[in-house]
Parts: sequence; structure tokens; C-alpha cells
Amino acid sequence: MNNFRLSTIAALGALMVTGISIAANAQLIKNGSFETGGSSGQPFANWTSVNQSGGVGAWGVQTGISTPQSGTIVGAVPAGTKAAITDTTGAQSGTASAGSHVLYQTFKVPTQIVSATLSFFYYLDNSDYGGDVNGVNYFSPDSLDFNTPNNQQARIDFMTSGSGNFSTSGTDVLLNVFQTNDNFTTAEGYTAVTTNAPCGGVEI
Repeated sequence: MNNFRLSTIAALGALMVTGISIAANAQLIKNGSFETGGSSGQPFANWTSVNQSGGVGAWGVQTGISTPQSGTIVGAVPAGTKAAITDTTGAQSGTASAGSHVLYQTFKVPTQIVSATLSFFYYLDNSDYGGDVNGVNYFSPDSLDFNTPNNQQARIDFMTSGSGNFSTSGTDVLLNVFQTNDNFTTAEGYTAVTTNAPCGGVEI
């Protein structure tokens, strides 16, 4: 069993993800378009949302062209009608408005599968932060603790079963498929990504 993890740190102005698919002989991710709502405090069926203690913000449902908390105008969802979003205003690490948020789903790749493809759309808007004095918009240390100084990032990982929700250890992260860095602009419209997915616990 593996975990597919979406995470943000310091609650970027907006991170939206939708259209997630891991395709082999069959679809391995359930509710990858986030169209089905969850229960018991979870925003989406088949997904688990976890927030680091002491922070603010959470994963939620994006519809339309304005974000649910800050009201930021964003692009329309490119696949279906909904996306998963973290949304707040002016957040950066070490402040009262910061937080770290994880959304994950556990899935199993059958042992006979030797090739699988991950595809998804992501959208970034970090304009409320505005960058540091050097114009850098994102900081990506090897930590998902929002108390870590200069930590403003989003990442997507394949994780081993039983790994810590906020772990970035090389023994827990099977494959990092997306991570912001200082080359990303403040706001980036919906972008399609397609890449290989781990099979049978082995990176391909």
C-alpha cells in the first residue's frame, strides 16, 4: 500500500489541485476530481485531510472563480466542477496566519503492474504573500513544519504506507513529483502534469 499526498506549508494564498488520475490497467485513485463530498469533518470522499496542530487554514472545496476564504479570483476548474484547495490570506511561516495542511489517499498497485501514469492539474496563487525583499515567492526547505523559518511551499509525493503525515524523510517519500521553488511565479494558472507513478513500491 502507498499514500498519494498533497501538502502545503504556510498556507499559500491558494493551491488548487484536481483531475488526479493514476492509470494502469485500472484507475487506482478514487474521487480524483473531488466531485464527491466527504463526511465526519472530511471535505472529500476517499481522501483524508490533516492539519498541523497550532496552525490555521485547511483543505476545502473550490467551485466557481473565487476562493472560499480569501475571495481571490482564480481560473475556472479545468476538469469537472470542483478542485481541492488550501486558501488563506497573507500567510507565511512563523506568523499567526500560517499552517501546514496534508490531503492524502491510500492506494494499492497490484504486483503485476509494471507501469503506471500519474496525471493532475495544479493552480498556484501566492500573491497575498508578495515575496521577500529579493522577490522570491517560495521557500522549500526539507520540512513541512510551518514553524520552520522561510518555509512557503507546496508539494506532491508518493509515500510509503505508515509514514508520518508531515514526513519528508527519504525512507518515507517514495517519489516527489511536484514541489514549488524560487523559479515559480507568484501566480500560475492551471497547469497539466503527467509523469510516472511508483509501481509495487519501486520508483519507475
